[in-house]
Amino acid sequence: MKINICTEQNGNIYPAPYNVVNCIPDRCVFNQGLGINHPIAIYNISTKRVIDSFIALNDLILRASEESKKMEDDLIKAEIEMMEAMMAHIDDCYSIMMSLQPFNISMRDEK
Repeated sequence: MKINICTEQNGNIYPAPYNVVNCIPDRCVFNQGLGINHPIAIYNISTKRVIDSFIALNDLILRASEESKKMEDDLIKAEIEMMEAMMAHIDDCYSIMMSLQPFNISMRDEK
């Protein structure tokens, strides 16, 4: 499968979710009442963690053929970190959606 992303077609090379979150006007964001970051900040931090964990896992896989049992333990830890990063990303996407609703103190207490 080949994915082509070009500035002529898409306007930039960012993923579609980034473009959507980045276009949310500040008047529609209620993150301060919830005590969370702006949606684009949440998205950027979350995506960076997922990408970093994927890169770390990929590096370990490439080294795995050269090393022994210790490498297996490191590989398992890297896989766990990647899965946790992906689960955290889903939670962060929920926070982004929550930040688009008007603030209500009872909503914060339920979370």
